Amino acid sequence: MDVLQTTLNEYDKLFGSNLENSSMSHKSPNKKSSCFGCLRTPYRWPVWTWWFAIMIPMLIALYFGTRDSLRHLNLLKLDKDIDRLNISTAQEILALKQKLETHEAKYLEDVRNLIRQYIQKYDADKTGMPDYALESSGAFIISTRNTVPYKEPSKRASIWGIPLYYTNVNPRSVIQRKSQGINAGECWPFVGGHGYLTIKLSHRVNVTAISYEHLPKELAPSGELKSAPNEFIVWSYQDANDLSTRFELGRFVYDINGDSLQMFTVNNHDVQGTPVVELEIVSNYGDQKTCLYRFRVHGIPLEEGE
Repeated sequence: MDVLQTTLNEYDKLFGSNLENSSMSHKSPNKKSSCFGCLRTPYRWPVWTWWFAIMIPMLIALYFGTRDSLRHLNLLKLDKDIDRLNISTAQEILALKQKLETHEAKYLEDVRNLIRQYIQKYDADKTGMPDYALESSGAFIISTRNTVPYKEPSKRASIWGIPLYYTNVNPRSVIQRKSQGINAGECWPFVGGHGYLTIKLSHRVNVTAISYEHLPKELAPSGELKSAPNEFIVWSYQDANDLSTRFELGRFVYDINGDSLQMFTVNNHDVQGTPVVELEIVSNYGDQKTCLYRFRVHGIPLEEGE
């Protein structure tokens, strides 16, 4: 207000005397004229007009200056937030990358170990378990009871292309390990879908599992496995000729649509242990003959007298 008052006083000094002289001819010489509030004088403006003329530009300048300052402060704050966010994001990305690299290394190591385990398991007769029905370990065939062998030549002996004789695969092939794997025709065939195979084990064992391996469907010349066993029973004997010692270890079903090697858990255990097992084939998948490839017996060996 002091600035405004000073401005108005200066204005009165410059223009007030002229206005007073011009009005003296129309007024009494003893009457003093006022400089403020002469609204009827055409050459002067009211006080509030000058106040607005000065204050409005000042307020406008103050507004824009404050707005620019606040905008600048907000931009600085935003830059700091962005820098902080960039640092945090970079740290999170780096931590995630390190975590992924660690997990990737662990995953690759797990895959290597798994592959190594499967290779070792395949080398260990594909099961990783001892086979107490393996002929090379001391097991042997006792009997096939009343099973009728299927007379089908499977091997030919010849000299210079001239066949001399044919040989049939005998039941021993069922408990023999083939170093080259399972091949078509290297099995023991018998007539129909019902037959027996009695085996003296290499050790008296507490049987925990049995496994049967058949020809893979991919290797079957006809693409079918109708001669594969379907339902079968495994019996435990103390003496193969003493039927009173027969004990049922379990009934099982071989699935031709599953893996070629299938393992079955035995839940029934002969309290005396099992020195002799008998494989009884109950049915096949509709062929006139049944072919047996490889039968295994797994368990815990028992000391004599246990």
